[in-house]
Amino acid sequence: MPNTKEPVGIESLPMEVYDLITLKANRRYGDDRYHWRSESAENRIKRLKTLRLVNRRFYHSASRLLFRRISTDLTSRGTEEGIPIKRLHSLCHSPHADHVQTLFIVLPGFSRSNDTVKRYTEEFKEWFPRCLGKLTRLKTLEFDIEYAYWKEAKGHSDVPTAIWRSLADAMFTCLRDARLENLQNLQIKLPNESTYCLGSQSRLPATLMPSQNSMSNLSSLHIDHQTMEPGIYYQADVLRLVGLVKSLHTLEITGSQALFADIAPVDLLISPNMNLRVLKIMCVTFPFRILLSLLQNNKQTLEKIVLNGVDLHDGRWKDILKEICQLPSVHHVGLCSCNYSRTGQSSFLRRSSRFYECDVVRTGEIRSLSAADILAIHPVRHHLNRNREKIGLERIRPIKTKWVAGQCKYKFLGRFDYGA
Repeated sequence: MPNTKEPVGIESLPMEVYDLITLKANRRYGDDRYHWRSESAENRIKRLKTLRLVNRRFYHSASRLLFRRISTDLTSRGTEEGIPIKRLHSLCHSPHADHVQTLFIVLPGFSRSNDTVKRYTEEFKEWFPRCLGKLTRLKTLEFDIEYAYWKEAKGHSDVPTAIWRSLADAMFTCLRDARLENLQNLQIKLPNESTYCLGSQSRLPATLMPSQNSMSNLSSLHIDHQTMEPGIYYQADVLRLVGLVKSLHTLEITGSQALFADIAPVDLLISPNMNLRVLKIMCVTFPFRILLSLLQNNKQTLEKIVLNGVDLHDGRWKDILKEICQLPSVHHVGLCSCNYSRTGQSSFLRRSSRFYECDVVRTGEIRSLSAADILAIHPVRHHLNRNREKIGLERIRPIKTKWVAGQCKYKFLGRFDYGA
């Protein structure tokens, strides 16, 4: 019997079909793990824009993905990957504002002239506060600095510090005033002290710090301070952000050179309400007492710890590793190029060269002249294996250790894998 049914028109298809087609158009070609090998975001944006022109249903389906992640480049004049701040203002006052879940703010860098930086700063102060309050479904907010022309920074070192200070104050003011109840991830990448004047003697006014209500649901905080010159610190300013969060699950602190030494008292910086599951500290000099306090205060919840290029200040790795053995839920520990204390007989082991992030999951080492430090790693492995067996993860292979006595020789703990 012949089929007498009329063919189904595209307008009659369920919305789920449109969404699947849109997802296919938005798929990134290439290896997603290595973004520099993948297809550029510009091509995917063009496909979504074209798809919106097909019909009304594709318009709504593609709009949700097109505006899900917005990159606002203050240095941009309307490229495909970044939109200027005034266009963001128009977007935030349109129905598409409900689709925005991730907002990436690129602040002007060193490669610009004084007049250009000043103009960008004025635009940011004028337009951004109006935008942030309209993004009621915003989940991820990132602030970044344009580092592309760092080599030219010295040529623009005469930029008035008041301009940089004004831009930093505007950023923190936005975080203070906006009601971001749905915000879950906050990432702040700050330049060196000479840019924003956030030195060891400088403190942000209390009126500029965000309130607890503005970040009540924040679960992930990443503070990245790229110090370009040795001896430049801003320490407690950004760490005070930690104390504003009611329940933080992921804390990541990244820097370069020495950082966070001689910091304010622990009680003023670390919130007792945190329930950290993931702790990542990379490329910084970190006070022993604060690291130990973080482990103790989050004893019942910590599952993953990554210490990459951490230079302990006034403390021993033996005590840190001993505390890790007391964590009932930890199943992943990554260590890489972790040096001994700044003080004491092994202080000369502290390296002056800059640390770079590496694969802390697969490789690692502790440099120390203390046999106790090296021997303390074995109980950690046994403790992790017990926890990993409980949740069905693969056991950790045995660790090869080496210790050489003497005052002028580097010792290293062999490479190991502490879990995926």
